[in-house]
Amino acid sequence: MDPSEPPAVRRAIEKYLAQHPQAADSAAGVARWWVEARGVAASAELVGRVLAEMVDAGVLRRITLADGTVLYSKGR
Repeated sequence: MDPSEPPAVRRAIEKYLAQHPQAADSAAGVARWWVEARGVAASAELVGRVLAEMVDAGVLRRITLADGTVLYSKGR
């Protein structure tokens, strides 16, 4: 499977959160530190799509700070 496919991105995010359950980061931070650091090459658009799917599924929470910054963290 191409490592840039959504399942690979989702697995990278899930593995990161398993090791860092209190983590919270922006979409750019997730792409860089949670996905790319695990050797998965993915566009910002693909990471954004996967994040939205994971929020919809309740796996992640989307939090908007007072300054408009959006963070993602572990759901349920």
